[in-house]
Amino acid sequence: MLAQQGKEIEAVPLLEDLLASESPEAGRYRNEASYLLGVARFKAGRYDDAARLWQPRWRTRTRQASVLRRPTCASRLSSR
Repeated sequence: MLAQQGKEIEAVPLLEDLLASESPEAGRYRNEASYLLGVARFKAGRYDDAARLWQPRWRTRTRQASVLRRPTCASRLSSR
C-alpha cells in the first residue's frame, strides 16, 4: 500500500521483511516486492542496489523478448 502511494522509501522495511520471509504466502509477492524495493533503492540514489534487485527480471525479460524476435515457421513460409 505504501509503495502504491509513492512512499516506496517508507515501505523498505516491510519489503525487506517480505523478501526475507520463508513463508509460502510471502512467496506469492516476492517478485513484486523485489521490484518495489528496487524502485525505493533507485529513488534513494542507491543505483547499484536497485540494479542488483532488477537484474534477474532483466534476464527473464530479455529471454522472453528474444523468443518473440525469433522467426516462426509461419513467417518463414509466408516469406517464400
